[in-house]
Amino acid sequence: KFAPASAARVLAALNVAMNDAAIACWRAKYHWWRVRPVTVIRERFDPNFLPHLITPPHPSYVSGHASVSGAAEAALIAFFPERQSELRAYAEEAALSRLWGGIHYRSDNDEGLRLGRNVAERVMRRAFAATPDSNQRDAGKNP
Repeated sequence: KFAPASAARVLAALNVAMNDAAIACWRAKYHWWRVRPVTVIRERFDPNFLPHLITPPHPSYVSGHASVSGAAEAALIAFFPERQSELRAYAEEAALSRLWGGIHYRSDNDEGLRLGRNVAERVMRRAFAATPDSNQRDAGKNP
C-alpha cells in the first residue's frame, strides 16, 4: 500500500513512459511501412486466409502492444526491482499474444519490446535526473 504521493509518482512515470513509447512506435510504423502477415499470406499462399484476430489497418512494425508493454515493464521495474522477472514475463506474454493472433511477426514484437524498454529507461533518467536521493528505490522516492 502506498501513500497517495507515492502512488501518483509511480503512475505518472508509468503513463509518461507508455505514452512516449506509443509515440515512438507510431513513428516507426509509418517510417518502415511493413505489411502485416495476413497480407503476405493472402498474396503468396491463400487468398481466402482468415487470421485469428481482426488485422489492424496500419503497418506491422513495430508492435504497439509490445512497445507499450516494454515501456510499462521497464518503468515499473525502476520502482519495483524485486519483481523484475514477473514484470518481464507479463510484457513478453502481451507481445506474444499478437504473434499468436497472427497480426505480427516475431521481429515486430521483439523490437517493440526493445523500443518500449529504451523509451522508459530514458523517461526514468530524465524524470528523476534533477531530484535528490536518486539512489532511493522505494515508490515514495526516486527509483
